[in-house]
Amino acid sequence: TLLHTPADEHIQINNSEASTSSSQVVIRENEPVTTLNNSTLLTHNENNLQILLATVQVNVACSNGDLIQARALLDSGSQTSFITTNLFKRLKLPAYHQNLQILGLSSSAININNIVDIDIYSRTTQYRVNVSCAILDNITTNLPHCAVDTNKFKIPSHIILADP
Repeated sequence: TLLHTPADEHIQINNSEASTSSSQVVIRENEPVTTLNNSTLLTHNENNLQILLATVQVNVACSNGDLIQARALLDSGSQTSFITTNLFKRLKLPAYHQNLQILGLSSSAININNIVDIDIYSRTTQYRVNVSCAILDNITTNLPHCAVDTNKFKIPSHIILADP
């Protein structure tokens, strides 16, 4: 991964403002160039104490084939996918037993016993993926805790937001 890059690699990211932009990762030693389009870059301003996490609105298939709209929190550092008990019950999908121990902040541990396989569909494209999710009562609290003035964001009109 690019989390820990060797010293002989060079990473160039265009436009470091909080916006949607094209980014390019350039790797030396005749390695192929990887281009990441429409990636989201977030920055923290000392005058602003709010941090926005990446989310996306998706459609999730129920047991009868109907689709339910849900919000997903995108965490590139997570090794496991999660679903709330509430959404799991609404989907009426079968779960299977598997013992998992999830380690969190300060090595806190929770045990999870049930997993469900879900089909996630994009709202705007034909993309579909099947994901195995650990079932939790809560993933996080409602965020952000205060109102965000989205008028301050300069988002080009041709950009389709993943979570408008």
